[in-house]
Formats: sequence, structure tokens, C-alpha cells
Amino acid sequence: MKKIIIAAVAAVLLCGCGQVDVKKRNNDNSQNDSENNPLFTTTTTSDTLSTNFFPQIDDEDDYIATTQPDIQFIDDENLGTVKTKKTKKSTEPVITIQPVTTTTSQTTTTTTTTTPRPTTTTTTRQTTTTTKASTTTTTTTADTSKQKKYDEAQARIDAAKTASAAAEKTITTIQTKLDEAYAKLAAEQQLLETIKAAFPYSADADGFFNYVQAADAISILKNAEYASSTIMGGSGDASSLENIKRSLEYIRKCNEIREAEGQPELRVSDRMMAYAIADVNVSASYQDHARQFEDIAENLKWGSGDPFESWYDSEKAAEGGHYLNIVDPENGVTGFAINNSSNAILGICCCQVFGGYSTPGDAYSVSAYENRFNDFYKKAKAADVAGHEKNIATLQEAIDLGKSELDKAKATKEAADKEIADATAAYEKLEKEEPKHTGTGHREITL
Repeated sequence: MKKIIIAAVAAVLLCGCGQVDVKKRNNDNSQNDSENNPLFTTTTTSDTLSTNFFPQIDDEDDYIATTQPDIQFIDDENLGTVKTKKTKKSTEPVITIQPVTTTTSQTTTTTTTTTPRPTTTTTTRQTTTTTKASTTTTTTTADTSKQKKYDEAQARIDAAKTASAAAEKTITTIQTKLDEAYAKLAAEQQLLETIKAAFPYSADADGFFNYVQAADAISILKNAEYASSTIMGGSGDASSLENIKRSLEYIRKCNEIREAEGQPELRVSDRMMAYAIADVNVSASYQDHARQFEDIAENLKWGSGDPFESWYDSEKAAEGGHYLNIVDPENGVTGFAINNSSNAILGICCCQVFGGYSTPGDAYSVSAYENRFNDFYKKAKAADVAGHEKNIATLQEAIDLGKSELDKAKATKEAADKEIADATAAYEKLEKEEPKHTGTGHREITL
């Protein structure tokens, strides 16, 4: 093989002696021979003529030339390289030829060589063997359907776990709030017990009569024929402290009228106050006299406005019954009550009762009675038993609601946990019936 190469080089040298004339060609004309023949590239300079005809043959013993080599065209990024694939002896060499991009210069240089023999430089192309492997995975329709089943099974598990976690968080939140409510309730109950120990009276008429130890008044309210009409301390009820306080103001006005009439002022007694409270709570929604007690006179008025405008101003000229009760010199004690609850006809009812000087029970001037009442009123407001009782009721209501919500959250958590177990079982069943990896259905192709 080496002898053949040497002979070929000698022939080229003999033919190449003399002047080499390369004519100028324009870019728009057909390319030169070297561009049309990717097997070699010719370059002319002022000094040398270089030719590249052959790919490099590394070792004669490793390769055997044949007349018809296996040639493949590969179009990739490595343009202009010649790749020779090694084969075993007695096997045709595989030569991979890629297109060579050659840029033709617009100016061609003419060189005259005067040396006895032109210098020939043979550029040996370095052979690079490159193997590109591409792996392609082909997925069948059955594999896609199976994967979808696995995805759905996993999604069911994930959804159940999410629901369980959310329920667990809700349970924790509710339980924390319940614990706080229980603590507040215990503190409020303890405070109320302390207050009641120091001031064991309810903030209403019953509490006031117990505070001043008016046993007869307590008995009247408790044993009246229509005692059930009294909602002790209720909003708008005559037994509320606010309405008792307001009633005393009307008694003061009544005494001003009596003084103008030349009559002594009426005194106030717990018994007479109890009579008025018991009666007005009945008449407020009945629009008539209750007639529960004997030996008393009574004035009633329904609707808004000053009751004395109706009882005194309107009836003075005619000396009506209401007017006479107010100015009667035989009346020495009185009581007054107001009911402005939601059950009151025309929104409000006022009642004033009158008794003679011989009426049993202690009687007080309006100022003295106000002092007794205001002493109790201030202490009752400071104790705020009703406020603490309201707080306790509110806390208990919140606790009851919280317990109900906690039960719902626990039920939700239980259902979610059951769904996790069911979904997991379904997933495991799918793995048994349709395993993910069967060894078939996928193939790898290497190019």
C-alpha cells in the first residue's frame, strides 16, 4: 500500500512542473472543481501548491481498501469533515462523506514557480470516528390508559389526605377556642360567686325588697293573683330597677300637685310599691284594673305623655275620679309603677295606687325612700350581677355551638380517613391487577 502511494505522489510532481495559471472567476459563475468534488480541496499561494486527495490511513494492517466502499451522507453540524468507520479485516471500510462548504474568493492569485521541482504539501485529513446514539421510547395506548388509571387512583388518595388534613386543622382550631371559652366561663362563674357572696341580691324589685328586708312587699309580688304577669327584672317590666327609679320621679310630681292644692305630701311604702308593680304588669296588656288587692285606690293610663295631664289637668274642672284620688286628703301613702315592655298596650302603662294613713307598713318621704333605693341601685350596678350572668350565658352558648361544630369536624375527619383507606386499597388492587412494569409495551430504539 505504501508503494502505491509513493508512485502516485511522484506522478503528480512530474505533471505539476511549470507555470500554474488559475484564472479569476466571479461568484455568480459555477464553482471550481474543488468545490464540485468534496474529496479534495486545492489552495494556490505564491510559494506552494497544496493538494489534499486522500483521507488519512492510520495503519495498513487495520484497513483493506475495496473498490466500492460503503458511503453515507450525514447532514449535521460537523460539516466538511471526512469520517472513516473502522471495520474488521475483509470488511469494506465505511466512509462517511459530508458536504463541504467552500467560499470562493473573488480574487485569484497567479503564481510562477521557478524552483526545479514544485513543493507538494499533502495535508492529511484527520479521521474522526463519531457514534451518535438516540434513544426513543415508544409508549403504547395501553400504557397511556394504565397510567391514567394510576394517576386517578393517586389523585383520589391525595384529595382524601387533603380533606383529612383540613378537618384536623379545623378540629384543632375549634378545640383551642373551646378551651379558651371554658377558661373564661370558669373565671366568670368564679367572679359571679364572689360578687354574690358580697352582694347576694338580684338587680330587680325582689333584690331591693330583700336588701331593705321588706318581707310584706316580697310576699305581695310572690303571692299576687296574677303573679305570673311579673317578669322579675325583665326589660320594660315594672320590677326593673330603671322603672322603679323613674316611678319615684312621678311620685315627687304628684306631691308637688298636692302641695299646690294645699294637701300634705304622700309618703311612700314598700307595700304600696309592690301593689303598683303587681297591678301594672297585669293591666299593661289587659287595659283594665287588675283588682288584685282591697282597700286601695288606683289610677291607670295607657300611652305616652305625662299621666298627670290626663289624671289632673283634664279632670280638675269636672273633678273626675283620677283627680280626686290625687287630691284626696284621706290618702296618706302611695306607690307608683311603669310597664313599657313589648306587651304593653300603646307601648306604656302607668299605675298609681293610694292608701289611707292606716295602711300597714313603714312609710317614707319621697326623698328618704329615694335614698334607700339609690343606695341599693348603686351597689347593684357596681356588682353588675346581670352583666356577669349575661356573659356566662353568652359563653355557654358559644361553647354549645363550638361543641356542635367540633362534632361535625370530627365526623368529616373520620369520613376523610375512611376515604384514604378505601383509596389506598383501590390503588393496591390496581397494582396487583395491572402492574406498572410488565416488561412489554415499551421498546428502545438506538439510531
